[in-house]
Amino acid sequence: MADLWAFDFDGTLVETATIKREAFFEVFADRHADVVDAALIRWPDASRHDVIPRMVAAAGDAALDADGLIDSYGATVVDRVRHAPAIDGVEDALEWAAHHGVACVFSMTPHAELDAALRARGWDRWLADIRGHPARKPDTLADWIVRFGAGAVTVIGDGESDAEAARLNDACFLPADAGWPLRLTEGVRT
Repeated sequence: MADLWAFDFDGTLVETATIKREAFFEVFADRHADVVDAALIRWPDASRHDVIPRMVAAAGDAALDADGLIDSYGATVVDRVRHAPAIDGVEDALEWAAHHGVACVFSMTPHAELDAALRARGWDRWLADIRGHPARKPDTLADWIVRFGAGAVTVIGDGESDAEAARLNDACFLPADAGWPLRLTEGVRT
């Protein structure tokens, strides 16, 4: 049985949390900033495909087109994410995880964008699987546990969906706060 290391992407591997949050405000008119803010507080790590329609409904503005806003959001963030800085020590942590078991990445980022971003950085060479939206993190983790015959399972992430995936699958959870890559490679699990 191999150990399984399941990594979140945004805010865990790359510094994109602020980029993605600010993009929601960019694609909505200033008059809807309060709606955007309230939705991001309520659903902080929801996919754009889920949260933008909720924002549109809450705004009550017939001129807003959810599909158009989703597309605009994607166009706004894709290049920024590709060029966002990596979290210090991430490459060492990914390589370490791949050499000490199975490393995978899951995210609420749409799958094609996630896959392209990981491949552009060359990180796919350490990953056994990559799954983005619409896959749900708890379901993905359950699948990986069975697929890879996982022994110890650790989820590394910065969002409630990461903690939930770990909790629902009886896995360890390592918060992706400052210094997490070093804690992982030193074998510290919470």
